[in-house]
This record gives sequence, structure tokens and C-alpha cells, in this order.
Amino acid sequence: MPRLARGSVRPGRQRDPRGGRRRGDPRRQRHPVRPGRQHLLGRHPPRTRAGCAHRGGRRLYQPLHQLRPQAAVRRRQGVRLRARALRVRPVRVRQREDLVAEVSPDFSPSPEQQAVLDFAGGHLLVEAAAGSGKTTLLALAAARAVRAGQRVRALTFSRSGKASLEAALARHGVTGVAVQTFDEVCVAEAARLLVDDARRVQRDWVVETVLPEVVGRVNEANAGSDAVQLPTDTASLIDLIDSFRLIRQGRLSDLLEDADEEEVAATLGRPASVWQAWREYERLRRILRVDGGFGFRLVEDACHDLMAGFEENALAAAPTLACDVLLIDEFHDTSALQLAWLAAWGGGVQRVLAVGDRDQVLYAWRGADATSVFLLFRQAFAPVAVLPLTVSFRFGAGLARQLAPLRSRGLPPLSGAGGPTSVDVSREPLPALAATLEGGAALICRDRAATVAVQLALIDARRPFYTLDGWPCWRGGEGTLIQALAQLAAPDWRAHSAQADARKAGYERQRRERLAQRLASLPALALSADEGREFAALAAETGDWPQLVALIDALPAPEDARRAHAQGSLKAALTRLTSASSDARLAPLLTDFARDTHLEATLAAFAPAGEAAMSRVDAWRALLAHLAQHGETAASWLARCEALNLAHWRAQQSPGQHLAVGSVFHAKGRQWPHVVVCQLSHGLFPLAGAPLADEKRRAYVAFTRAQQRLTLHAPAGAEPSSFFTLFTPTDR
Repeated sequence: MPRLARGSVRPGRQRDPRGGRRRGDPRRQRHPVRPGRQHLLGRHPPRTRAGCAHRGGRRLYQPLHQLRPQAAVRRRQGVRLRARALRVRPVRVRQREDLVAEVSPDFSPSPEQQAVLDFAGGHLLVEAAAGSGKTTLLALAAARAVRAGQRVRALTFSRSGKASLEAALARHGVTGVAVQTFDEVCVAEAARLLVDDARRVQRDWVVETVLPEVVGRVNEANAGSDAVQLPTDTASLIDLIDSFRLIRQGRLSDLLEDADEEEVAATLGRPASVWQAWREYERLRRILRVDGGFGFRLVEDACHDLMAGFEENALAAAPTLACDVLLIDEFHDTSALQLAWLAAWGGGVQRVLAVGDRDQVLYAWRGADATSVFLLFRQAFAPVAVLPLTVSFRFGAGLARQLAPLRSRGLPPLSGAGGPTSVDVSREPLPALAATLEGGAALICRDRAATVAVQLALIDARRPFYTLDGWPCWRGGEGTLIQALAQLAAPDWRAHSAQADARKAGYERQRRERLAQRLASLPALALSADEGREFAALAAETGDWPQLVALIDALPAPEDARRAHAQGSLKAALTRLTSASSDARLAPLLTDFARDTHLEATLAAFAPAGEAAMSRVDAWRALLAHLAQHGETAASWLARCEALNLAHWRAQQSPGQHLAVGSVFHAKGRQWPHVVVCQLSHGLFPLAGAPLADEKRRAYVAFTRAQQRLTLHAPAGAEPSSFFTLFTPTDR
């Protein structure tokens, strides 16, 4: 694997790492490395840990071995965990309804919930099904602990989970409980315990400033080889950060240090170039001069840095959570790194109450592994009692029975006390189905790429909608590229004239800058991070698109022959696009552009984690088919995108009156009266080649978002998938 060139970084014009407006250009000079940090410039030496074992020539890391030597930790690679180790065991408890009524007079707990509230032992793990009231239960447990004079702290693994728990505490009148996300706690602890001078920065700054430099160095090192060239568009860079999170949260750095390219690709599910990018990112994260200090830290880097300091005995003070009772929601999203942190920091906690659902693990590609983590939690905090919550108050008994094949082994049967929830199926075209839906319904797909077809169908049906992630398809990665190419074909088109007020003029500058950034991210241009920012800034200020194409045409050719050929093809395609007639149909122009530049091969080389290998290509083709169907020109499509932006914003302001569209990931933790699960056709959901266990968990999360009605949809003419045929229509 090619090694990256060493040296310092000259960031040039960069965004304020703490967020906000851009700052002026700092002096471009080579920043000296502080004494004592020279070893960070090269390959970071692997740490020696007592928890490393060798099997078959590969090192398997055991993260909790040092903390509790008597609890030997086995990684899941090649190890089949025994089902009886995770079997739920009933615990005898005393009924205390009077205390619950005193805390919350309007709440009448079920027997299972009462058992959890009355548990008077030590640590407790609650395996809670979807809609079983686990957030309310945590709020009542917090109220009881506060009334007993105990210090209570609550952790969640997402901002939406934090908001839900805070709302539950407020409903029950509970005060004095600090609710934080896991990342927020780690950031605060890093500021308290780490003695480095790394500056906390925002993800946007890293995406705009650091990652283009990282990817540029990796691609330059791999020029002329068969290694995958990493893209630099915003969506791909965000996905790269998620891949870095998998390496951190799964504690895979030691495992991958001596692995070959095939082993790296198999472990990460990403090209081996991602591992090179991770190493370069970690190097820059320690030596880059930021705001008067050396190094920077993202929120998601804090836990990794804390554990490194803990294992090297380099913390400024003893680690502690400073509480008597620790409540953990969404425990199924815990990674190996986070569990090791909990074990190291939670030694002084009298009681840990963790609530999670093994069937709602969606972030395995970020290191989450509930099956192993639940077992390791019981070992690290032994003794730990386990109690179930099997009654869902979100949906009815009929849906609960049909969900049984999707549940994990070893869990007690699920029952439904809500509803009634009807289940029906549909094979009609999506626009026809969308026309019958009432406001407040949600259309859920397996992943973000699968939502593109649904969004386009809603546009055809003239149904206003909003996306759960806030990024509709015409403004996403491929959608932004189409807008940028359309802008080149219609260079005089503007969303607002130059004589518009300051607010509209500012919006127009931001729009031009965003489109220019997408053009600059095309790998064939081989622009550096500084050149890409200058290119986008010029577009924002002048809006002279022919001049920008002329600047691209004047770029020097790369030394590598293959890269030079790719750049020449791109230059010629951009020139043909700008010389096209203003009233020409956009779809044929983009089809020719994609053919001449081999764009689909570029899109297929780096699909988002957890999605199909051709997901970006499918999104591109779906958008082009929509343009061809409606005969859009470049100018008409740009104008239509602005109208769609306004409709999307209005739908976001009144979600109860409009349709919601999103992936399973963004639907998690929410619920709607009517849910339509889309694209349940063979090979799409479940995805062909994906682990069936992961696909079943996605389906379980999607189906359990429905309260009153669940509709399963398979496209007309396509073979229904096993998830579609699994359910039979019912009215209960």
C-alpha cells in the first residue's frame, strides 16, 4: 500500500473551525512542530496492550481485558455467542404502585414496567421492545432516585433521544437530572482531563478544510496504482467521517495496522484507500495549527482520545461520572469503544440502568453491536440483572404477532397493547398511492438512495412533502451535481437578480458557491483543497460560469497518464455543455456528459456505507429519467428546483399536514399514525448480498413506526420481497 508523503499542511483560506463566517486568509507558512511531537509526523507506532491476542497471525483486540482480567472478552470474529448467555431471567420484585402514583398520578405502569421500577438491586439491563414506554420508564426511575437524594445522570446516543428523555422528565415534573448525549459527555471530559491543546472544531470545517487535503494526499499517493481514487464531494466526505467512526468505535486500528488491502476492504466494507485516509487524518489531527493551538478534535473524536489517555495513564485527574445513578437510553447503539469508556469512567456509580433493544441496531457500520455489547456489559458491571419489556403501547396485537419472524432469537414474544393497527399491502404505482394518503403519514425506505424514487413520485403526484434528513433528492449529492451542470448549460440563469435585496443576493451567492463546490469536487479535475475553495469563491462573487469553465480548461494536466486522460475528457465535456443551446433538453446533455466522463463508474466507486453498491448510480439515473419524462431544459429545471425548495420548507413548518419521506435510519425513534414502507421488491429490501440479520432489523424498525395503519408497498411489475409476503392483511 503506498505511503503518504510527510510534511506540514498549509490550510490557506479556511472556515472558522468553531463555526460561523469565514475568516481571512492566514499566513501561508510551514508551522513548526512542537518539541515532543515529532513521532506524530510519521506512522503512529502501534500501542502495546495487554488485551491483544494472536490467532492465526491476526491480532484480536479485547477492550475490557485490562479493566476486568477475570472477564475474558472474545471478539465476535469466528465466535458464536451462546444464546443462553443472553437469555432473559425473571427477577422477583415487590409491587409499589403507590410510589409511582405519587410521582406521576396519570401514569399506570404495566406489570413489567412496575418490576423495573421496583428493582432494588444493583445494575440492571432492560431489554425493551419498540413502543414499550422505555423513555417514560427512565423518567420515573430518575424521579424515584432524585426523591431518594441520589445524584442522577442520564445518557443517550442521539440528540433526538436526548430531546425525548428531557420531554419525558418535564412531563413528570422531574428536575435536577442532567441529560446529555454520549458525545457531549466525552467532549466535556476531554476538556477536563486531556492535557493537549487540541481545539474543538465543527464537522463543516473539517469537511471543507481538512478532508479535501486528506483525500488529495491519498489520491496523489495512489496515482498510477489500482487503488480507488476517493471522491471529494460533500456527501462522500461525510461518509468518510462515518467510516472513520467505524474504525474508532470498533477499535479496529490495531487490527488494520498490519493488514493487507484485501483484509482492510473486507473489514471496513470500504476501499483500502479509506484506511490510508484515516491514518493521514489522525496525523493532521495532531499537528495542524488551529486557532493558536496544535491539533483539533471533532465531537466524535473525544471518546477515542479519552481512552487513549486513560490507557497511557496520561489523564490530568481520575476519570469519574460524578453520579450515584446512571441511566442509559438507546443502549443498543453502544460500540465497543463506548462500552470500554463506560467501564473505565463508571467505577464509582452505584447503579447503572441501561435500556435498549437488540432488534433496533442500525449502526453496525459505525461500530454498534448490541449482541456483544449486552454480554460485555454484564461482564464489566457484574452482577447485572436483566428484565424484559415485551408489551408495546404503540401498535396492536395483530401487528405484534406478525413481527415475530423479525425478532432476535432468545427474546420473549412481543405483544401489542396499542392500536388497533391495520396492515394492508399495495402494488399500485407510487403516484397513485401518494394521492390517497392523508397528511401526517410517512413513507419509509430502506436507505436514503431508495427515497429518491419515492420523492420523484410525490413530485409527479403534486403532493408536498418534507424529508426526515432535510436533504431532498434535487439538493443531495447527485441532485446538486445536476443543478451545477444545468447552470453551466444556462449560464445566465439566476435565482435572484443582481438588483435584489441583500437577503436574496446573499442566497444567490450561497447557491452559486454550493454548485461550484460540487463541480470542483469531481475527481478528474484533481484540484487541491485551496484551489477548490478559490474556484467556489470566484463563482459566488462573479457568477461568470463561462469564465470558470475557461479556468478549468487552463488547468495543467497531471503527470499520470490515466489522470491526464480523465481530466482531458472532463474538460471537453464541460466545454460541450456550455456551448449547448439554451433550449436544449437537459436529460440528453447529461447522458452524453456521463458517457464521455465515465461518471457512473466514479459514482459506483464509493457508495455510502450501508447502501447498495450502485445506490448513487441509481439515484443519478432516476433523476435523469424524471428530467426526460418532463422534458426539462436547464433553465426550467433550475427554476423548478427553487420552487421545490420553497414547497419543502413550507412542509417542514407544518409536518402534521404533509407527508414525510425518509430512510429507516432517520425514522428511528419516531412514530406516525400511518406508515408506508416502500420498495419492498426482490433485491431492494432486503438488499441482495446484505446480511439478512441486518436487513431484518431495518424492517423491524420500519414496521414498528406505525400506530394505526401499516401499508407495505412493492412496485408494480416487480417481484415482491420476502418482507412483503411475510405479512398478511389484517384489521387488528
